[in-house]
Amino acid sequence: MVKKIRLVDKPDGDVTKTTASGGGDGSNPALMELLKSMDWKLWELLQIAQRWEAGQELAKKAEEDDAKKSESTK
Repeated sequence: MVKKIRLVDKPDGDVTKTTASGGGDGSNPALMELLKSMDWKLWELLQIAQRWEAGQELAKKAEEDDAKKSESTK
Protein backbone atom coordinates (compact mmCIF):
# COMPACT_ATOMS: atom_id res chain seq x y z
CA MET A 1 0.00 0.00 0.00
CA VAL A 2 1.39 3.39 -0.96
CA LYS A 3 0.58 6.55 0.93
CA LYS A 4 0.32 9.65 -1.20
CA ILE A 5 2.02 12.76 0.12
CA ARG A 6 0.77 16.16 -0.94
CA LEU A 7 3.50 18.76 -1.35
CA VAL A 8 2.62 22.44 -1.13
CA ASP A 9 4.75 25.55 -1.48
CA LYS A 10 2.92 27.59 1.15
CA PRO A 11 1.11 26.35 4.25
CA ASP A 12 -2.66 26.69 4.26
CA GLY A 13 -4.33 29.00 6.75
CA ASP A 14 -2.84 29.99 10.10
CA VAL A 15 -0.08 27.40 10.57
CA THR A 16 2.67 28.30 13.01
CA LYS A 17 6.15 26.86 12.97
CA THR A 18 6.95 24.74 16.03
CA THR A 19 9.99 22.77 17.08
CA ALA A 20 10.05 19.37 18.70
CA SER A 21 11.26 20.73 22.04
CA GLY A 22 9.62 24.11 21.87
CA GLY A 23 12.86 25.98 22.43
CA GLY A 24 15.22 24.28 20.04
CA ASP A 25 17.61 23.44 22.86
CA GLY A 26 17.43 19.65 22.36
CA SER A 27 15.74 18.98 25.70
CA ASN A 28 13.02 16.71 24.32
CA PRO A 29 13.46 13.44 26.27
CA ALA A 30 11.93 11.25 23.57
CA LEU A 31 14.20 12.74 20.92
CA MET A 32 17.26 12.37 23.16
CA GLU A 33 16.40 8.72 23.82
CA LEU A 34 16.02 8.09 20.09
CA LEU A 35 19.38 9.74 19.41
CA LYS A 36 21.04 7.66 22.14
CA SER A 37 19.69 4.42 20.69
CA MET A 38 20.78 5.44 17.17
CA ASP A 39 24.26 6.24 18.48
CA TRP A 40 24.44 2.88 20.23
CA LYS A 41 23.37 0.98 17.10
CA LEU A 42 25.95 2.83 15.01
CA TRP A 43 28.60 1.91 17.58
CA GLU A 44 27.56 -1.75 17.36
CA LEU A 45 27.72 -1.64 13.56
CA LEU A 46 31.21 -0.15 13.74
CA GLN A 47 32.35 -2.91 16.08
CA ILE A 48 30.90 -5.60 13.81
CA ALA A 49 32.57 -4.09 10.75
CA GLN A 50 35.94 -3.89 12.53
CA ARG A 51 35.71 -7.52 13.67
CA TRP A 52 34.74 -8.63 10.17
CA GLU A 53 37.62 -6.68 8.64
CA ALA A 54 40.09 -8.21 11.12
CA GLY A 55 38.72 -11.67 10.31
CA GLN A 56 39.17 -11.05 6.61
CA GLU A 57 42.79 -10.00 7.16
CA LEU A 58 43.48 -13.15 9.19
CA ALA A 59 41.87 -15.32 6.52
CA LYS A 60 43.96 -13.66 3.82
CA LYS A 61 47.18 -14.23 5.81
CA ALA A 62 46.22 -17.86 6.39
CA GLU A 63 45.66 -18.37 2.66
CA GLU A 64 49.03 -16.80 1.88
CA ASP A 65 50.74 -19.03 4.45
CA ASP A 66 49.06 -22.12 3.00
CA ALA A 67 50.15 -21.10 -0.50
CA LYS A 68 53.77 -20.66 0.68
CA LYS A 69 53.73 -24.04 2.48
CA SER A 70 52.37 -25.82 -0.57
CA GLU A 71 55.02 -24.21 -2.79
CA SER A 72 57.87 -25.16 -0.44
CA THR A 73 56.78 -28.84 -0.29
CA LYS A 74 56.87 -29.22 -4.07
